[in-house]
Amino acid sequence: MTALEHVTPADISRDALAMIRHTRDSLKTALEGQFVRVTSDHNGQPFGRSKKSWKGEVCKIVRIHIDIDEGLSLVLEGHEYGECFIPANQVEFV
Repeated sequence: MTALEHVTPADISRDALAMIRHTRDSLKTALEGQFVRVTSDHNGQPFGRSKKSWKGEVCKIVRIHIDIDEGLSLVLEGHEYGECFIPANQVEFV
């Protein structure tokens, strides 16, 4: 009998979720409060361009959102309304 035979799918799931939570917490600690410059023409709208582009704005990261498939998104200070996220690949650290 091998050690793997004693591990259940529930054990694997529990351990994987603990690792994901640890990674999330580490990212929050590292990123929240940091300042970034928007490098894209993102304007907080999912469609259309009636609002001014955020390009060039320097903002503080106030919250992060991690989606296992879509990646890391950020909520920037001054743009918290309506859960407006910007993808992390559209900003740079200042």
